[in-house]
Amino acid sequence: MNKDQLISVPSDLTWSVFEGDKGPDFIKKQEFILFKERPFRKVFKGREVFVKAFRVNPLEELFKRDSALKEFNISKILYERSRAPRPVGVGRWNKWRFFVSQRVEGISLDKFLKRDWEGLSGGEKAQYFKKFALFLRDLANCGVIQPDFHLDNVLLDMQRDDFVLIDLHRAECINRPLPGDLACEQLRYILPPFSRYLTRREILRVTVIISRWLQELRKKTSRFFIQQISYRDISRNCRKKAKRRLEQISFKREENGSRLLTTKSMDEKLAFLLRKSVLSRFDTPQGLPNTLILKNSRHTLCLRLQLGDSSFFIKCYRSSGTLKALSYLIRQPRAIKTWNASWRLRCLGISTLLPLIAFQTPNPWNKIYGFVAYPWNKEISHSKQRISNLLKDGVESHILINRLAFFIWEMHQKGVFHGDCKISNFVLSSDGKGFSVFDLDSIRFLDTVSDRMRIKELAIMARSLGKLTDHTKGTTEQLVEAYCRYHVPWQKNFPSLVKRVLAKVGQGT
Repeated sequence: MNKDQLISVPSDLTWSVFEGDKGPDFIKKQEFILFKERPFRKVFKGREVFVKAFRVNPLEELFKRDSALKEFNISKILYERSRAPRPVGVGRWNKWRFFVSQRVEGISLDKFLKRDWEGLSGGEKAQYFKKFALFLRDLANCGVIQPDFHLDNVLLDMQRDDFVLIDLHRAECINRPLPGDLACEQLRYILPPFSRYLTRREILRVTVIISRWLQELRKKTSRFFIQQISYRDISRNCRKKAKRRLEQISFKREENGSRLLTTKSMDEKLAFLLRKSVLSRFDTPQGLPNTLILKNSRHTLCLRLQLGDSSFFIKCYRSSGTLKALSYLIRQPRAIKTWNASWRLRCLGISTLLPLIAFQTPNPWNKIYGFVAYPWNKEISHSKQRISNLLKDGVESHILINRLAFFIWEMHQKGVFHGDCKISNFVLSSDGKGFSVFDLDSIRFLDTVSDRMRIKELAIMARSLGKLTDHTKGTTEQLVEAYCRYHVPWQKNFPSLVKRVLAKVGQGT
């Protein structure tokens, strides 16, 4: 075996620490398989132990940093409270350092939430909330900070039905209980991953239980600060995840400067048939067979296209003048932008319609120079009428506006500025509990959505809702009040904010 290669656990490890009651020879008898591999880190799984191998780079060698020994020491502290697998030993072999720990019979928290959570009763969920809060309290009392917290780094020990923490090479220990500010800081890494599985109410329940031992969390401003940082972290982490996700699910073809993006699950013949159907007779779209024109404006042409048993929503982008065409030579084409934005929103946990195809020509002066195709969603055609009916009922209107305000607020907290935030661009689900967003031509992804941008979005939404109710002022006040309920910095300035939003509505923003 080359000194820079590691294809299995070496039998001639030099042990600097070993606390197993069976001795180092016990490791030699294990049969290992490669469980996880990263550029400078590998994990091997044996019958009774896990072995994590770290390749030491020259800088770490210079400063005598040993990730294996660090993980061993932190694991030992947590193991005393049954919050980590038992650490066994630390060894070395050439440029590699090894950390060995006992196996825990359990499943990751991610798998548990995905597989079992929805089937639990309210009482069973409450018990797990309490156990998780105690788990976090023990980490804080041990002085451990885990910035690499995600749901695969927490195991549910099936024998004890309790939580343990693994993968501690990035963790830090301050050798004393965490002060309140650091314990709150820890929550910024912990809360975001749960947004995929837990409702906002369930996350609040966990927060209330945690606040019993973390008094700083009882302050509304502290909770909002943690929440704000958590959302920002979600947005930043999503950039890389969305890019990787796009590479996994999308397939790109280029021909004579034109680009065709499809999902890998999309039938290739159907993709080319869609492109041919849309582009072959774009001069006279009325002549397309099995086609219903939904919108025919200067900039866009929206169609419902029937191909066999399948129905599609097609949004075509038109050339709308020389200056506009020139601008698309230097900025991202709208079809490609919509494709990328859809998958990024999905990665952020914001419900949106996912396209099947995005097609872009290299010439923005073409009458139709790009289009995006979606599977037909019947909810779109019924959503506006459903919203209009709910707005006429006093109680239902209040619930609807509250849910809509939270959906918009959460978009903003995750750094999403829609740009055309009117109710016709939002789809209300058939049960009336959730929204999806589409029409992403003007969307922007930012580190922070400013107050000015938030006010502009609320004004556009309030104006579009007002057209359905004929009570623009009352609807605007309800929307801003509901938004302020979630956005703590605005709560003291509610009257002035309502005036600013109403002024924007009056200006036709």
